Amino acid sequence: MEANNVFMFSGQGSQYFHMGAGLLDKNPRLGEFLARLDRDAIEVLGTSLVDALYDPGTRRSDEFIEPRLSNAALLMFQCGLAQMLFDEGVRADAVCGMSLGEIAAAVVADALDFRPALELVVATGAAIERHCQPGRNMAVLENPGMFYETRALYEHVEIAFENPGQHFVVSGTTSQIAQAQTYLREQGIAFQELPTAFGYHSASIDPARHSICRFLDDIRLKSPSIAFYSCVRGGRISTLDRDYFWHTARAPIRFIEAISAIPRDRRYHFIDVGPTGTLANLLHRHRDKLSGGSHVFPLATPYGNGAANLDTLRDALNRHSSPADPPAPAHGLAAAPHSGLTAHVFPGQGSQCAGMGAELFEQYPAMTKRADDILGYSIRDLCVNGGARLSRTQYTQPALFVVNALMYHQRQRRGEPPPSYVAGHSLGEYSALYAAGAFDFATGLQLVQKRGELMAQARDGAMAAVIGLSEDEIRRVIELNRLGDIDLASLNAPTQCVLAGPRDAIIAATAHFEEAGCLRYTPLNVSGAFHSRLMERAAGEFALFLAQFRFSPPRVPVVANVSAQLYDSEDIIPMLVAHMTHPVRWTESVAFLRSAGVDEFVEVGPGQVLSRLIAKCPGPPGRPGRHGCAELPPAQMTRNAGKTDFAPQPTTRPSRNGHPS
Repeated sequence: MEANNVFMFSGQGSQYFHMGAGLLDKNPRLGEFLARLDRDAIEVLGTSLVDALYDPGTRRSDEFIEPRLSNAALLMFQCGLAQMLFDEGVRADAVCGMSLGEIAAAVVADALDFRPALELVVATGAAIERHCQPGRNMAVLENPGMFYETRALYEHVEIAFENPGQHFVVSGTTSQIAQAQTYLREQGIAFQELPTAFGYHSASIDPARHSICRFLDDIRLKSPSIAFYSCVRGGRISTLDRDYFWHTARAPIRFIEAISAIPRDRRYHFIDVGPTGTLANLLHRHRDKLSGGSHVFPLATPYGNGAANLDTLRDALNRHSSPADPPAPAHGLAAAPHSGLTAHVFPGQGSQCAGMGAELFEQYPAMTKRADDILGYSIRDLCVNGGARLSRTQYTQPALFVVNALMYHQRQRRGEPPPSYVAGHSLGEYSALYAAGAFDFATGLQLVQKRGELMAQARDGAMAAVIGLSEDEIRRVIELNRLGDIDLASLNAPTQCVLAGPRDAIIAATAHFEEAGCLRYTPLNVSGAFHSRLMERAAGEFALFLAQFRFSPPRVPVVANVSAQLYDSEDIIPMLVAHMTHPVRWTESVAFLRSAGVDEFVEVGPGQVLSRLIAKCPGPPGRPGRHGCAELPPAQMTRNAGKTDFAPQPTTRPSRNGHPS
């Protein structure tokens, strides 16, 4: 049975300079379609959107929020990308748009021509600029239920979008958002401002309604020619009235409900036609809403891998051309012939979320009680109702270890094949060692409890994420600017690294890395400089603690963060000590696994953090891995005290004393 294609379009906040540059470099036809659409833009705006979008004097990280230009550019890009897909022979059987993306969906569904759609978003932007106070949309990384229980939020801001069990987006004026941020900082709750200049989906844009609706009176609409799933109504609609396009900017976004309304009587290809892959990422987290055999595909991302994603989509469409074809892998990567070698990978801090493991504690009452006895508190209560406490290092680490372990046992109970290799990211390495039989559950939990306590006590350092520079480029910046106090703490992906060092040195280095051309340099709000020299005292205390334990040879090969090579039975204590002061070499670890013949990576733990990182790590020719690759929009992460475990780097193997040899 041939699959139907659902085109998905994202809204305000997903735009950025140089959208889809990776696709443009490899697909001249996309450039041709954008140039055609730009002719209308020049007439409507008096300036070229293509010139503004791809100005070599701008960087992806530069703020791009001026409503008329940014909204028009987002509409043009998504319509041009859809036209490129049509040119490739990819038809749209249904559309679903989020916020401004509903206007792009209407164009693709032939309910609205591009020129009036462009005039509409420009007029809407102008009306909001003229009549409304500046504002923001902001993602809050907690379960949406928190909003309705928190007066400090619902009295100041409105909820614009709910992602059940994951996060929610609020909206309001600048002052209202600032009040909400004050509360979130006090509670240690992570939030992320989205690149918007006004509070879409809240009462803060109501002053513009009259002007926008007056413009809508002259819009000529047709019935959609294909299935149209509405994020305003939360389901399929057959007609669009003029007021509908006011509600796309004002009403809460019901994306999950809209997708859930798609019938499950056939397979679907859900194709994210937005510039960030955000909607694909959302669907990966809600695969239970999709029919069996359906797959999700991102295209453009801020990291320039759009051409590879397009090749993946082509491959999937070819493979699904007849019922006899094998299914394409989930998460949007092309399939390689499966060698039968699978790696289970376990995430570390940053993957925790409220409600994680909620369904597992009753399934494993003995392990849950054992965890409670060791920790001295209820692990279930921490994971389900822990709130801000779950983001504190001393609590996050035991919680993730327990949930990872229970999820691993759940896979075993289902009779799924055992892994050929295991690996974990920072804290996740303890889960990998447990899965490999190096120690029992109680021992592992005691280890991570002590580790979390020692790391939480580290107050003499800071960390920063560097996006857009390679390891070699980062080392050159450190050397040329004499930043000798800074360590490369983690290499998550070829151009995604984390630095650690004294707080003043980390802050002062910002200008040097921005001058070197990084896309983003973001200090992280963590308590210490983890995976660096500043953890040597904690590592020494941990070594004394480890000495009381005995470990078994791993029954399954375990790849070590520190060396990106396999553990042996004599390495466990030295490696775990070195683990605290040495970088996490995730990119090299993934490369090692692929070179060993692994072609399937299974993430065992909450979320898809490692799947996204693995997607960015190149594999040997002819052997791509199977993993997720959806991205979040390029916005500033303002607060997440739980994100203290990061990813890999150098090539030196530690000596037995835990220092580089």
